[in-house]
Amino acid sequence: MQRPAILAIVPLLASCASDDSNQPLDDMEAKQVAMSIASTLRPIAGGGELGAMLDASALVRGEMPADLAPADDGTVRGQRAGFSFRYELACRDDHNVPRACDGRTDNADVDATWSAVLASSAYVMVSTREGGFVLNDITAERLRLDGESHFEYASRVVATDEAHTLSYDASYRNVVIVHGERWPRGGLVRYELAVDDATERAMTIRAEAQFHASGRATIVLPDHAFDLDLSTGVLRAAQ
Repeated sequence: MQRPAILAIVPLLASCASDDSNQPLDDMEAKQVAMSIASTLRPIAGGGELGAMLDASALVRGEMPADLAPADDGTVRGQRAGFSFRYELACRDDHNVPRACDGRTDNADVDATWSAVLASSAYVMVSTREGGFVLNDITAERLRLDGESHFEYASRVVATDEAHTLSYDASYRNVVIVHGERWPRGGLVRYELAVDDATERAMTIRAEAQFHASGRATIVLPDHAFDLDLSTGVLRAAQ
């Protein structure tokens, strides 16, 4: 497993004044923030927020995605790219009566969590995500997803004992997922990111990831925008 791109954001933004909130970013700072969002939304190795949304849309219909399996406690679990995934489902019919998740599910709640711990002689990294999706208007063709999540990342460089942290709160709004497609047709994710290098310097940044039917997402930051190819994970400055 490679060292996540998300690490690069922390020492770069640490040079900004303490307690800055959503101030304009220069080109390099904006690119690092966008790369950090992209690396959790659509990691190159797969999974991430996009994978969790697609997993949820399949599970509420009674379909089991690859690399996942039912657990004895009623949850669904699996391993991807070094991350442990866990889903807890609550499905209902069109009268809001609880039922098994299958082709007749009308709406559902899905708690989605994942975590990873990576240690080497050079550094230690811990990453966790927890949150919930609310899926409504579920049909054989499509559904609508909303929800909230919290993500935390922490690392320590062994040689220098430098500690870095990054966290964000994310809000998912009107994300439209068509059955069988690999990316949303529309909707967005709003982020509030907190970056800290374990000194008195810190920054809060607000951003959005807007989904397009063409299979891309636009990551919008103060004074900058980037296009993320959801099929490859490649990030470029928006034209």
